[in-house]
Amino acid sequence: MAREKHNGGQDSDNGLNLAGRTARYFIDSKLTLLVMLFAFLAGVFAFLVTPREENPEIVVPAANIIVQKPGASPEEIQQLIIKPLEAILQGLAGVDHTYGIAMNSMGVVSVQFKVGQNKEDSLVKLYDRIMSHLDQMPPGTLQPLVKPADVDDVPILTIALSCPGAEDCQLRHVANDVLEHLRRVEGTSLSYVHGGYRRAINVSLDLGRMRAYNIALSDIRRVVEATNVDIPSGTFVGGNRVATVQAGGALKTADDVGNLVVGLSAHRPVFLKQVATVTDGPEEIEHVTRIGYGPAYAGQRPADYEVPAVTLAIAKRAGTNAVT
Repeated sequence: MAREKHNGGQDSDNGLNLAGRTARYFIDSKLTLLVMLFAFLAGVFAFLVTPREENPEIVVPAANIIVQKPGASPEEIQQLIIKPLEAILQGLAGVDHTYGIAMNSMGVVSVQFKVGQNKEDSLVKLYDRIMSHLDQMPPGTLQPLVKPADVDDVPILTIALSCPGAEDCQLRHVANDVLEHLRRVEGTSLSYVHGGYRRAINVSLDLGRMRAYNIALSDIRRVVEATNVDIPSGTFVGGNRVATVQAGGALKTADDVGNLVVGLSAHRPVFLKQVATVTDGPEEIEHVTRIGYGPAYAGQRPADYEVPAVTLAIAKRAGTNAVT
């Protein structure tokens, strides 16, 4: 009976294929537990080191070419700058497509290279092609500005700061302080501040007073540009100390700007505050940034449901983990 049972086991083993014999070996082997442990540890290691990205890490070289021609209309920019520049760039090796935008006194041509092209080589070829065809630009055109566009420059995180009782100028100042701390986080790259109003010294000219004192706008501009500088004029040595002497002085307050002498009338100096109103405050309003609170907001809502806001946008460094 035992011999017949042993022969039956041999027949069952001989009937298995390679996969079956391999499975039977690992069922009875003591190495199976070690192989499973190694596979588990390898999976944990791969999970920890594999970057988690919102978008795949791809290389798509692109750049914006900005060309300015003061005084030109969008139609002139389109015919004299955009179309010739696109024709020049279409023959460049590796270019996928180009498209241009014509505006008053300025044109922008965006160039996108094919996926996988080397970024540095593509930008060098682009810059060389543009510089070698500058003679085809119309007279009065300023030198083109090439600004690379990188996928990593796209923000991965935005933070909105708002306060119902804060002035817009003060809110932007707080946002700049917060951004200085966030820039120290390892792996961060470019950062931006959107919204709010920058501090500016506004000068509102009075044309009637300017005619009375015979002051032109060019005179005021020339005086402001010449005065708002700090020029090193040497050093002063004394008392075992060396101090740098500055000539001129940058304009810091509205009083400094208002006390500028912009001309002479009846042999008497004419100050800027006599022909203009000088104020220190936020710059001229062009864009308004606000944040609203919908029904899902659990906190205390403001009375008008919308308050001034400033948004911080932060991009990550190339090759870093976005989740970290």
